[in-house]
Amino acid sequence: MIAIHIREPWEFLGQTRTPEGEEMTLTRHGTEYVILASGQTLMSSRMHGSEEALAMFACARARTLETPCCLIGGLGMGFTLRTALDLLPPDATVIVAELIPALVEWNRGPLGTLARHPLRARRVVLEVGDVAAVLHATPRRFDAVLLDVARRVSVPRCRMGDAGCMAASARGLGRPRASSAFAGR
Repeated sequence: MIAIHIREPWEFLGQTRTPEGEEMTLTRHGTEYVILASGQTLMSSRMHGSEEALAMFACARARTLETPCCLIGGLGMGFTLRTALDLLPPDATVIVAELIPALVEWNRGPLGTLARHPLRARRVVLEVGDVAAVLHATPRRFDAVLLDVARRVSVPRCRMGDAGCMAASARGLGRPRASSAFAGR
């Protein structure tokens, strides 16, 4: 007997545009969720180890403080935020800056269960907007700043490791760096 496996189609769950006009789409296949940018995989619920590692590294010192305040730039699927919440003490504050409102809505909806609904935590302050603007507007010092932004989407001409784009990003964030504790410092 020959077994025939019928592959389920990808389910369309949502669509939006980035500020630069790039199309973003949320899809699901079984238990896997994928966010696409211009038809290319941007992030997947099956691969989130780097998000967890970022939070573990960045929160290593902050978790030893009594009431740390951390900033996460980029919500994604919520894995960085969930890991930070799990690591930090109960009196910590985690500010999340997300540029794309649909990502917030998707995290409140179909993506919420993936990271145990981190936006529902009382310790989370959500800022819908650019992380650079939050850094520049916030007078207090952050105990950790986690930048988990998709450079390919936010700066369309950038490729991973492109020195020019890295320099442009550093210039944009350079001023608050003097008043913020970045991970690894």
